[in-house]
Amino acid sequence: MNNCDFKLPFGKYKGQTLDDVAKYDEGLLYLDWLLGCCRRGDVKAKLQAYLLQPAIAAELRRLVDGG
Repeated sequence: MNNCDFKLPFGKYKGQTLDDVAKYDEGLLYLDWLLGCCRRGDVKAKLQAYLLQPAIAAELRRLVDGG
């Protein structure tokens, strides 16, 4: 299973893939927030790998910087 197909096991978007959640600005910001507070190593590793993909990271930077 690649990181895009990983389904969140808990929370607001439980059962949805990372790609599905990240389709919307609110979801992408949620994934970034979740990375910062998640204590489950398996989930944190998937989130980190997903958010570090160049296209995802660029979009997240755009949202965080307000541009």
